[in-house]
Amino acid sequence: IFCKHVSTPQHRPSTAASSRSASPSRSKTLFSRMLLIGSSLSILVLVGYLVLPYLLPPPDISRPLDPEGMDPAVAALVTPMMEAVEASPRAPMLRATLGMAYEANALWPEARQSFANAAKLEKGKMAWHLHHAMATREVGEIPEALELLKDTAVRFPGAAAAYHRLAEALVEQGDLEGAYSAYKRVVKLVPRLPQGYVGLSDILLQRGDVDGAIQMAEAALEVQPGYRHAEYVLEQAYRQSGRTLQASLSHAASVAPRVEYVPDPITNKVLTFVVNVTDRISMAQALLDQGRPKAAAELLEETYLYHPNHLMLVNTLAVAYMRTKRPADAERLLKQALRMDESAFYTHLNLYQLALRQTEIDKALMHADKAIECAPDRDDTHLARAQALLELNRIEEAATSAQQARERGPQHAANFG
Repeated sequence: IFCKHVSTPQHRPSTAASSRSASPSRSKTLFSRMLLIGSSLSILVLVGYLVLPYLLPPPDISRPLDPEGMDPAVAALVTPMMEAVEASPRAPMLRATLGMAYEANALWPEARQSFANAAKLEKGKMAWHLHHAMATREVGEIPEALELLKDTAVRFPGAAAAYHRLAEALVEQGDLEGAYSAYKRVVKLVPRLPQGYVGLSDILLQRGDVDGAIQMAEAALEVQPGYRHAEYVLEQAYRQSGRTLQASLSHAASVAPRVEYVPDPITNKVLTFVVNVTDRISMAQALLDQGRPKAAAELLEETYLYHPNHLMLVNTLAVAYMRTKRPADAERLLKQALRMDESAFYTHLNLYQLALRQTEIDKALMHADKAIECAPDRDDTHLARAQALLELNRIEEAATSAQQARERGPQHAANFG
């Protein structure tokens, strides 16, 4: 916007008074001119900020690095997503959705590029920046991932998920002071979640402040009773403080449980895209552990269509059928698994369990013996034989098998039982 002020006075002022009275008018005109120019420049800058991204070419589409070796289910998932990005290359949500699909199925380099593209197109979306950092970490670029996490935390000071990821990364790098500050921020942002308290407890324990560590672990268990990571840290703190009786009475895991991160806005959305067979089996196993066999079966049935010859998948689906009282379907799948590989001890163990459920004890013992042949050094195969012998009232043989199980797995309570 341009403006020109034109003045054509008819008479030059002849007195000093006239000159003084005209001066404020010229000052106002100059101020108005400067204000107009400043406003015009601001508008130009704003328009440039909004328009410039559309003048530049859009980022490249993140495509699979190994399309030939992709899981067919993953290929079927991401192909229409890539087509959607091609049709609307400046839509950040489409880029991020493709990134979520890649992340869910552990295609981390592809996920990294997709989230970087989404963050470039939509700088104000915390989740895109956070998952860009997460994917960068997964591909092994640890220093860059740490810088990206720091930048995300600064950009979005209210994002507890970003601070939790940053705290864990700082612990891995040995920066306990930085991690302690990040965990304190997590506690402030989400005081009703246990992760921040557990992180503080762990750091205090490493510093030698056992009482402080116990206090923080107990705070975590107060907001979420039974939280396994808090129980683990509390048990370690009890032992360091000499409270061995309390440590021995705790139900903590023998090794540190996997970190449960503070959820971010797209955590649950990412899980819906899991079609990779290995991850699906892990999710199904978790559902079985939670006592939800029907949900586990539903999760695996679709994957089975793509992977009918995946031995572990067939076994896990058979277990889900067994626990949902579908013994015929379970037996059909386990017989299929035997045809695929007779030497898989876990197939025999599952057939053993099925036979026990159907009170076919001799058949159960046969499969327990087969399992021992396939894996003689595992404690669970000997324990299965002991249980079958016990059902047959062959007590002395059962005791011998149980002793062999205990010798091979002294860390498992079931063998002592």
